[in-house]
Amino acid sequence: MNTLLILGAIVMGIVTTGGANTADGADESAREKPQPLAPELRDSCLIILRTGLASEEFWPSMHAAEAMTLAGAGDEVVAALAARLPLEKDDQRRCGLARELIRAGQRSHLPLLFQILADNQSNGRTHAAESLYKLNEAGDGELLRIVMNQSTIAPLQIMAAGGLAKVGDPMAMELLRKQLLSDDKTARNLSAWVLGRHGNSTDAEVVRNAMKTESDEMAHTFLAVSLACLNSDDGRTALIEHLTAENNTARTMAAEFAGISRTMEAHEKLVQLLDDPFLDVRIRAAQSLIALSQPADK
Repeated sequence: MNTLLILGAIVMGIVTTGGANTADGADESAREKPQPLAPELRDSCLIILRTGLASEEFWPSMHAAEAMTLAGAGDEVVAALAARLPLEKDDQRRCGLARELIRAGQRSHLPLLFQILADNQSNGRTHAAESLYKLNEAGDGELLRIVMNQSTIAPLQIMAAGGLAKVGDPMAMELLRKQLLSDDKTARNLSAWVLGRHGNSTDAEVVRNAMKTESDEMAHTFLAVSLACLNSDDGRTALIEHLTAENNTARTMAAEFAGISRTMEAHEKLVQLLDDPFLDVRIRAAQSLIALSQPADK
């Protein structure tokens, strides 16, 4: 699997808390309002999510758990996952299980993520940093700061910086903006992806320029969803185009971020993606339809 696909798998499922400044200056208030979802369509979404939660495909099942909690069914997530965590040996998967249990209200599992992040021998450190970012949990910030300053692994460093950016750390924002200009596409794409939630119009312009010359479908998707989250019309247009991408991971990411970026225009395509042959696409399309049926997350 190439680096971009690995990176796509790492970051798939991050839920933002909003807070990005608008890039185009347009009135975005209408996007903050719920988009009604017909009861039968909501039921179809929940069937897809319950099927995904029970799937033997590990990460899609975690994504389904995330969406179930969003839909108000966190109790089902706890019932499905609680017994699995003590039996799991792989630190990456332990992070996924702990994250979704915490998201569903089981905060007693939070120390595990910090323990894995602190373990230099663990294969789960990037997943731990990513999970803390998703959950908006930075602790006192010291461990994330150490990882950000010492790591030579770009995804780990950037996810640690993302967690600090959420709590307003200026050094983290400086690092992310530096990496946004990197010749390393992995670092650039992931930094763009984080700055989509925490950046401003200046960052949007850098992302837009990169997107103009990017020909790789997966890399272009990273940039498109970043720009869409910065409330840019051309970013949303590109995101909608990626809903029909040939690359399964690109299509999955676009489906997920249609909801996060409040891209209401994607509604019809998201409904169509409920029948997509790829499980994770179906899960993320269902998640976005549910997200868009709720008020915007502040």
